[in-house]
Amino acid sequence: MEHILYQVPPSTPIALDDLEDATIRRLDLLLSLQGKESTTYNCNIDKDVHGHFGLRVVFAMIQASSAEKTDMCEWFIKQETLLLQQRLLESIQPRRDLIRDMLQALDAVSYDEEDNNLLVPFQDIPFLVRSRSVILRSGVAHIPLESRHAVFLVAHHARKHFESQLEIQARACCVHPASFELERLYPLRVQVEKALQDALSSRSFVSSSLEHIGDKAGLERYERCLPLCMRYLFDKLRHDHHLKYEGRNQLRMFLKGVGFTFEENMIFWRSMLVSKAFDKKYAYNIRHSYGLVGSRFDYEPWSCATIQNLPPPSAGQFHGCPFQRWESEFLKRQLLQYGGISTTTASQIASIAATEAPVATCRLYLAQRFPRAAPTAVAEKLNLIDHPNKWFDLARRCRTSD
Repeated sequence: MEHILYQVPPSTPIALDDLEDATIRRLDLLLSLQGKESTTYNCNIDKDVHGHFGLRVVFAMIQASSAEKTDMCEWFIKQETLLLQQRLLESIQPRRDLIRDMLQALDAVSYDEEDNNLLVPFQDIPFLVRSRSVILRSGVAHIPLESRHAVFLVAHHARKHFESQLEIQARACCVHPASFELERLYPLRVQVEKALQDALSSRSFVSSSLEHIGDKAGLERYERCLPLCMRYLFDKLRHDHHLKYEGRNQLRMFLKGVGFTFEENMIFWRSMLVSKAFDKKYAYNIRHSYGLVGSRFDYEPWSCATIQNLPPPSAGQFHGCPFQRWESEFLKRQLLQYGGISTTTASQIASIAATEAPVATCRLYLAQRFPRAAPTAVAEKLNLIDHPNKWFDLARRCRTSD
């Protein structure tokens, strides 16, 4: 249990070269989650623990040298959370006992031994309550240990755990900023930062064989090819001339993946947002997305996993994955409003979304959206769709052959 949550640092000695090797291997493992590459998520426990703590110290050094938590540190926390979630989903151990023990170790929830349910205050899981995915009794949600919702609940609390542990480590680095031990790790920090920047900046979602899109008119021309999450955000932005923080980030990074240059992204948002203080309130975040200010990190467009890991939307927020967050009836209405599928198909998709993984349901929606496109070619690529920009790219190709 301790090695899964990394609550206790390793006590066995390790040579500096071996620590560097374990840390870089850990970084490679976290990077593999970005593209959902086929890999083994379980490995030698000692190397796994040393690799995690090696990376934790490196990112703590990065955070300690900044006035606030950097986006690299956010990436580290997010990827560690995704790794833990993936390991739970693929665990060969009895998942029920593992989940129960982890949540109790995190002091996160209560447990009902009679019906093997986790007991969670309803306000802690608004997205599950809203989608009617759990049973409520006296304001307490009952979540079966065998359900995938229990895994997501573990990931939610584990993320908070990783955040607090990184903050503690960063404070320690601030207290001893020039210690000999940290100086010895400086070359490793440089290596990690460079490897992370190179790996993420090299990922491209823009297909050279498709028409360039760089403005509102181009998006509207291919509006029916937008994935549901982005079309909904685009609609809300056009109607309200406003999106809250997470929604702006989600759509802005998608536009970057579509092929919008920095200048085109600036022009788009300046024309869409009603704000006299655009340069003061919004321009910095756009520059930041392209690595022009701040940490100078050229961020990649957000994957489905990243979007699904966002905080649940509250009132007035529209970010996130519709197939994960929306109630069945609302999902059905939106699918019909955007057209391209029958009432029966919309009902089937809404029903499937309540039980299946969001990415799988989104792939089904794409297949039903363009039924006359070359079936074999679409089927071969559908299983690779784990990113809204990949969805958009394939939808544009399907539209051509539909």
